[in-house]
Amino acid sequence: MSELRFHGYTLNHTERVLRFGTEIVPLPPRAIELLAILAASPNAVVSKDRLMSELWGDVPVEEGNLTQLVFRLRKAFSQLTPDVRIETIPRRGYRMVVPRESAPIPVPTARKKPWLPLAAGGLVLLVAVSATAAGNHQPVRVRDDVQLGYATWFNAKSLSDVQRSIAYFEEAVHQAPRNAEARAGLADALVSRALRESNTGQVVADADSALDNAHQAVLLDPANADARAALGQAQAVFGDARFAEAELRRAVSLDPQSVEARTWYGELLLSKANLQQAAEQFRAALATSSSWTEAGDDLALISYLQRRYAEAQAYARESLIVGPLDRTASLFLALSESIRQPGRAEDDVRSMLEHDDGSNALAEHALLGYFYARTGDSGLAVSQIGKVKALIGRARGVSDPFTIISLAATYALQHRRDDAFVWLARLSKTDREIFSNDSRLDAVRNDARFTKWLQG
Repeated sequence: MSELRFHGYTLNHTERVLRFGTEIVPLPPRAIELLAILAASPNAVVSKDRLMSELWGDVPVEEGNLTQLVFRLRKAFSQLTPDVRIETIPRRGYRMVVPRESAPIPVPTARKKPWLPLAAGGLVLLVAVSATAAGNHQPVRVRDDVQLGYATWFNAKSLSDVQRSIAYFEEAVHQAPRNAEARAGLADALVSRALRESNTGQVVADADSALDNAHQAVLLDPANADARAALGQAQAVFGDARFAEAELRRAVSLDPQSVEARTWYGELLLSKANLQQAAEQFRAALATSSSWTEAGDDLALISYLQRRYAEAQAYARESLIVGPLDRTASLFLALSESIRQPGRAEDDVRSMLEHDDGSNALAEHALLGYFYARTGDSGLAVSQIGKVKALIGRARGVSDPFTIISLAATYALQHRRDDAFVWLARLSKTDREIFSNDSRLDAVRNDARFTKWLQG
């Protein structure tokens, strides 16, 4: 049984989705897992040890992570119905309180067509109404596809997750071409796929389609924050940065609780080297949703650049709790750890390479070379430089500032500063300003050429 129903809710553990009626309740995947454990034993106490074990296994995490998930569930239930709640049983654990007459009932999912939600009376609700821009007047199937699209895209951990979200949004747009939310969601998902793709033709096609759908969404509903955010992000990645900033600022104004708008506006500010203003947007996004790891990753980077290493590690670890395969968080964690625990940082990067998913892993190899050079292991550092250059040749170039700085710092520590500045010259003036305080650049900071390089 992969589905439970209780007191108006439907919990589908396979899809990791909780619905109240036909509406999806936005929750991170691990909160869904916690709810599934508690709902399996309604009105009974489940120990903290069991919850920690089932949610994280052997991964060492603090109890505060469990507390945070409980808080998310309580907040969701309190906004919908106070009859379902999560109680804390001191020194024992937690209990999900559900009215006896509506205790969770397992339902075989095969008995229900996946896209036909059940009405309150248990009958299949077939809706045949005209598609309009207002979500409440859309067919139930369209609303369901849009919500599933956003839930899948928001929690996407891989390209296949993004592909599934695109399929949901495309079906919604097909059923209701004038649905602004469906088009905004499709634009968001297409941008995500383009950023993960290596096929140039696919990237160009996704970019064009993302911009087109985002423009359509804004035309259909100019006051829709999701539409404005989608257009701003598509423009930031593929279009005009000035236009993007205006759209993202408008999106934040329309919906200050939008984690996407806050994060993307923050990343645009970060790309302009406005670290403090960017951090404010990321913190606001993270306060709204701790499951949106993108904001946490960005805060880890900013904290590292400001040399607040313990804070950078904390942000990176929080992201890794939500997404254990978050490579960006893993890199920032290792880099921040290297200041005080170089051995541990090396081990972390080696572990990342052992679990490489088949990508070039340029950043990981370059960072490991830098670690070897820092600890004086010249032979291994030279070997890593060779691997990185081979990977760059295979990829036909590199533009990632993280990789370039690691490689340049490795050269500098090998007493090859000329080579270091050749690589650093590849960075844009803005990237030089953003990373100016990066501790890896300490290897060349006392060189007379550094100030000239920094000024571009």
